Amino acid sequence: MADIPLRERPFDTFLSHAHADKAVVDRVHAWLERAGLKVWYDATHLGAGAKIASELGQAIAQCRSALVVMSRASVESGWVEDEWNLASVERNRKATRDFRVIPLRLEDCELPRFLESTKWVDLVGRLDEVAAWAEVLDAMAGDDTDLDAVRPLDVYVSRSWQLGREQTLADQVLARLAAPDLRLIGDSPEWPSFSGDRIRSIMRSCGGVVCIIPNRPRSADNDRLKYFIREARTAGQLGLPLLVVAEDGADLPVDLPVRLRAGADGVNAHPELTTDLAEGVEEFLERCRSRPRAGHVFLATDFDEAARARNHLLRRVIQRCSGLRCVVGEQVGGDSVHSSIISLIRDAVWVLADVSGNNLNTCIEAGAACGAAVDCTLVARKPYQQQPFMLRGMELKTYDDAVDLLAIAHRAARAYRRKVLRIGND
Repeated sequence: MADIPLRERPFDTFLSHAHADKAVVDRVHAWLERAGLKVWYDATHLGAGAKIASELGQAIAQCRSALVVMSRASVESGWVEDEWNLASVERNRKATRDFRVIPLRLEDCELPRFLESTKWVDLVGRLDEVAAWAEVLDAMAGDDTDLDAVRPLDVYVSRSWQLGREQTLADQVLARLAAPDLRLIGDSPEWPSFSGDRIRSIMRSCGGVVCIIPNRPRSADNDRLKYFIREARTAGQLGLPLLVVAEDGADLPVDLPVRLRAGADGVNAHPELTTDLAEGVEEFLERCRSRPRAGHVFLATDFDEAARARNHLLRRVIQRCSGLRCVVGEQVGGDSVHSSIISLIRDAVWVLADVSGNNLNTCIEAGAACGAAVDCTLVARKPYQQQPFMLRGMELKTYDDAVDLLAIAHRAARAYRRKVLRIGND
């Protein structure tokens, strides 16, 4: 099988385990699927009569991570070590350096030597703890970007992910955009295909757009620049400040406002281009800062002490999954708390509202989201009778406990995920 780029792989994770643990691993698999993750699990994906050794290697090559379930049985299993080795090969390749290998310790056991230097998630006696499942999701996300740090400006970046010449130009341009008050945002590379509606939604939550367009051949039946052009045009349709930098030779429509063209070696080796780019970036950021905007999720929920730890975990998981800051009304202060909360809801990308017990405040906040035409997901703990009249007709998902709620929140947040770009590491 040909190598599949990490961002194009169809499965989020490969679940490695010993068959003696199948009853418990079935539960792990079911929860991961409930959380919206696509899991390669031999019980559902390995056909009868399959050649196990070759099939497992091909399976791992279709995944973006691997969860290795460790128990006394799996430590004794040669298969689990083989799967670990296959997964480690993926992690150590430059092209798949973001492949994550995450051990899950299911029971007290002596960890094998090949795991001694690897951080694991401890699930011993914790399968009913919401914090344990949040740790699993954190480990899979792998991004420790501090989304609680308030930055008033998000800038959407349209760039190539190909290594080599195209990456050099994009990295050099983005390095000029480093500033403490902004974040660079891109479409999540995990999406399997381009969606104009999704890109438009992400751009709406940003204060400006940068397009870095490489030189690729275009023809009537193979337009390799069409997505860059569509993103630039979307920025114009939304009235967003736009900075376009294109590689020499890129065949672009005459009405596309290209600010700078650069050679195949980028801009850093050419003082005149460096100066021109610095001026273009300064003008662009000045326009962006005149209308700062940064996307966020609003979590409408109860503030009582019993829910505080759960809410903290929900916020953390939503932020890591979506790439959006998650705010709650409890964080709002000042003299006009109610109007500030309504403004936060109106400007949110998405609202998650827990209306358990028809809590008055969360029902009002959900109603505000509905009135502002903001995407809103309603959740409530079982048993739940009926939502208030103003919220009837909205889909509502019920949950059994905090662990189940975390899975529902993660699945919903995935629909809004974008990537926070870290200059020099993406």
